[in-house]
Amino acid sequence: MSSVQPEHIEKMLRDVVKRGSYRASVTLFADLKQMFRWAARKRAWKNLIENPTEEINLKEDKILPKEYEGAERNRALNEHEIRELARKLPASGLMPKTQIAMWLMLSCCCRIGEVIQARWEHVNFDASEWVIPKEHSKNRKAHTIYLSPFALQKFQELKAIASSEKWCFPDTTGTTHVCMKSTTKQVRDRQMAAIGRKPMKNRSKNSDALLLVNGDWVPHDLRRTGATIMQSLHVAPAIIERVLNHVEPSKLVRTYQTYDYAEEKRDAWNRLGNRLAELVPQIA
Repeated sequence: MSSVQPEHIEKMLRDVVKRGSYRASVTLFADLKQMFRWAARKRAWKNLIENPTEEINLKEDKILPKEYEGAERNRALNEHEIRELARKLPASGLMPKTQIAMWLMLSCCCRIGEVIQARWEHVNFDASEWVIPKEHSKNRKAHTIYLSPFALQKFQELKAIASSEKWCFPDTTGTTHVCMKSTTKQVRDRQMAAIGRKPMKNRSKNSDALLLVNGDWVPHDLRRTGATIMQSLHVAPAIIERVLNHVEPSKLVRTYQTYDYAEEKRDAWNRLGNRLAELVPQIA
């Protein structure tokens, strides 16, 4: 560790930037800084090494391009792209279950991990509800999604091709859910043309199958897209925050305002589902 110099760190970061992964380079650099700062406070590391990240600035050292504005992602699909996605998904080579997962993310405004880890015991078809248990939720709080007719139909389609009595998205063994990273990679593989890269070995050769008119996208962008559509349909921001299962930042509000907004959230999901049904009636 004592032989690691700033130029070694810089080369590593430049290699990541060179392949177009700007955000990954920022995250990697933050992790490295945290690691070396921790070492500087702990025996016997602090007596053995100097922090090689202290002298590095991603912008001043021209590691990141000037046009890079930050790690915050704000990509949301517009209505034209949603129609485009509906046309491209069936011919993309993605498994039918994976295609359904994309529509659930969009219509429920949920995360990829919440969808992939879903179990049939948590889906109530009669009540049109899907409960995300706290162990599957990012904030460790259980979250009830009131399924719109659009989202409910997606679960019904999924149930019709189910290969597991427990998992909605089982892996090949049927003993657990499919890998979350593999799902994201499958979507990414079908957009490799966006960054000028050739298809990876033993992966999809159709490198532009899911590339949309405004560029590449990742599954998490569908969650943001759903929230943005709700916003355009005049759903109150406070309701959208609850639909997204975000934690209220104010401790006082969390403590004294405990109404669950169930009916307002149901209305918000229904507005979103109805709009999606209008945009892509061929799959609704």
